[in-house]
Amino acid sequence: YDVDILIIGWVNNDVNLGTIKMENYKSLIKRYSGYLVTFFPNFIELVSSVEEKMYFTFAGNQNAYVDWLTSLYSDENLSNYMNLVVDFDSILKKQSLPYFYVFTPNNHSPTDLWYYKKVSSLFKKHNIPFIDLSETIGDKLGHYTLEELKSNPVNWHPGPIVTDYISTEVRAHLLENYGDVLKLN
Repeated sequence: YDVDILIIGWVNNDVNLGTIKMENYKSLIKRYSGYLVTFFPNFIELVSSVEEKMYFTFAGNQNAYVDWLTSLYSDENLSNYMNLVVDFDSILKKQSLPYFYVFTPNNHSPTDLWYYKKVSSLFKKHNIPFIDLSETIGDKLGHYTLEELKSNPVNWHPGPIVTDYISTEVRAHLLENYGDVLKLN
C-alpha cells in the first residue's frame, strides 16, 4: 500500500531534543519522604501527582515540568528544532508525500497556548503546513473548565471532549484541503 497523507500530531513538548534535562523531583521526594517509603514501598509510583505537589511545596520550587518546558523554548533550542522540521519537510517533499502537522493542545489555558503561538510563527516562516487548534480551542471549548477537559483527575492529557474536538477539526481540514488526494470528492 501507499501512504495517502501523513498527519503529524504536535504537542508543546515536541521541541524536546533531549539536550535540556528536567529536574528529577522523585529522588528528592524519596529523600524527604523516606519514612513513608519504608512503610509503603510503592508510595512514590502510586501517588506521583501528590508527590510532585509535595516536592514543590517542601523544596520551594515552581513546577519543575513547566520550568523545563519553558526552557525548551529558548531561541537556540527552537532554532535547532526547526532545522529538524525543515529537513523533514524537504524529505517529505522529495517523496511527494502530502502532510501537515496538527497542533493539539491539552486545553484552553492561556499558559499552555503560549507555546503553540511561539512555534506556529516559526512554522509559518518556514512554510510548514499545519493547523493550529490552539487558536480555536477557546472558542469551541472555553465553556468547559480545565478540569473537565482532563483525561482523568490526575492527568492533564486531553480527555474525550478535547480528542473529539481535535478529530472533528482534522476531519474537516482533510475534507476541505485534501479531498482530491484522498479521493473523497
